[in-house]
Amino acid sequence: MVEKVVTIMSKEDEDLGFKYYQNTSDTLIVWFGGINEPYISSKLADETGFNVLAVRDHKFSWYTKGIIPGHASIEDGRSWLSSFIEDKKIIKTAFCGQSSGGYGALLYSFHCHANCCVTFSPQTRNLFTGQCTMVPGVKIVDVGELYKNTKHTKLIFNIGRSESSHEHEFFWDDWRQVEKFKMHDSATFITHPIDNHSISIVLRNDGILYKFVHNLLRIYL
Repeated sequence: MVEKVVTIMSKEDEDLGFKYYQNTSDTLIVWFGGINEPYISSKLADETGFNVLAVRDHKFSWYTKGIIPGHASIEDGRSWLSSFIEDKKIIKTAFCGQSSGGYGALLYSFHCHANCCVTFSPQTRNLFTGQCTMVPGVKIVDVGELYKNTKHTKLIFNIGRSESSHEHEFFWDDWRQVEKFKMHDSATFITHPIDNHSISIVLRNDGILYKFVHNLLRIYL
């Protein structure tokens, strides 16, 4: 049995642009927060017994300008995250996130060779609406193309059955976003009986997000 959280580093780390919840474990979850999302709760570390590094999309750039405020590029983020994993003597890694955070998880899972990537309604590339508006409005790398010839990471996509509960306000075209991964040998798709883009938030509000993620990682890590 893995011991419960023994150290929570938050105030100082939050000032640096991240939070780190430390357990006596050699497994690390990196949770990439989506646009305007807070840091993931320490409850994820409590539930899983794993170490959790919580980051946010500080620059609203889909993590294309790195991970913490001092970064300016994907390479800055990759180098920092790889060093963090090495310094903490981590053996297994799982990168997770919702929406733009899901994109960040996919992007850095590729560059850091994560063992597992759990995403909720991620963006994966730029799409264009009928009015020729680019979505997202930030130019991002097509991660479907990045993963085309690699299988080093197990990919789990959580998608709602529809976005009908909010499509009059915004529409991310979730299923179209992930279509390049449909035939990927390392990809698993879970369709939730939810008509909402924000799957992880719905699961959290229902009190089952942390246990759900834990169970996925018990299977795929």
